[in-house]
Amino acid sequence: MMKVAYDHQAFVLQKFGGISRYFTKLVVNSTEDLVSSRVFAPRHQNQYLKDLPREMVVGDYTPSFLPKSWRIYDIYNHVASRKAIASWRPDIIHETYYSQITTRKNKYPVVLTVFDMIHEIFADQISRFDRTKKLKRAAVDRADHVICISENTKRDLIDLYGISDDKISVIHLGFDAFPQRAQDEMFFDQHNPYILYVGLREGYKNFMRMIEAVASSTSMCKDFNVVAFGGPPFSRTELARFYSLGFSEGQIKHVVGSDDLLASFYKKASLFVYP
Repeated sequence: MMKVAYDHQAFVLQKFGGISRYFTKLVVNSTEDLVSSRVFAPRHQNQYLKDLPREMVVGDYTPSFLPKSWRIYDIYNHVASRKAIASWRPDIIHETYYSQITTRKNKYPVVLTVFDMIHEIFADQISRFDRTKKLKRAAVDRADHVICISENTKRDLIDLYGISDDKISVIHLGFDAFPQRAQDEMFFDQHNPYILYVGLREGYKNFMRMIEAVASSTSMCKDFNVVAFGGPPFSRTELARFYSLGFSEGQIKHVVGSDDLLASFYKKASLFVYP
């Protein structure tokens, strides 16, 4: 039986999110008679791992990390999982994000998934303190094989990094059907329609530009609320900008929660915006 180990990175970074969801689904759907998959995340904050069978996760859930302590948890997980992975003796290690060093202790083949090349192509929109581009390069160079989620990402990777074509496979993303049941819990008056935004709100995501577009329409700003589902709570800067644009307090609401709750918001939204 082939044994595939997934490292801790995505599950330390994210409570919810597309990357950790992707790897969780890989674990669940690749475990058959010929494959045994296991996540090594000694101390993680990821909600999706709670839904996996206990034998598939080496590690414990922590509801919330201490403020500004992510690097400490990352270092701890790297050291602890490296030993645990070596003891399990996998055939393949699938690294779940980008790091300077690998968790492999022996010469196990390493696979890496690259989702996009945003940090390279839109470098002018990324903080100069962001190390993602440097860490990604190290991880790609170190990997024995790279999975790209699209032909476009593969071309970008080849053009920007000079990676050999035969080192890359394109495997497109799948999807999950949302539950048919939908929660009734709503945060706004049912008679006041809302616009739905889902995901992180970093600069290149253009969330604030979407908010400015709503504010530019007197009728939309008056008649619609906005739900931002997922990502961190609003910052003081974001809240101040909402106020300056003329939104009333609570008109733009941040929500996090389960797939059931997200399905409810999708179902009842007047408009879903993906800028």
